[in-house]
Amino acid sequence: MNDSQKYRLINCFKLVFPKANLSDTALISTASMPEWDSLATLSLISVIEEDFDVSIPEDFYEEFFSYDLIEDRLSGLV
Repeated sequence: MNDSQKYRLINCFKLVFPKANLSDTALISTASMPEWDSLATLSLISVIEEDFDVSIPEDFYEEFFSYDLIEDRLSGLV
């Protein structure tokens, strides 16, 4: 992903997790963010799909548990 796309992805996270500290993307995960539950995952997927104008395959959903994994998967779609 280029820097512009990474910035957009962080903004997607900010929309879903407005109170979270997102300064270190390596630490953004379901393990470090108790507010990141299944509903938040679906919200995040929806926001990402809208912002990036992509359709995320359902088989990717179970891998959406960290910023790094989402960035990696999204890189293959944009």
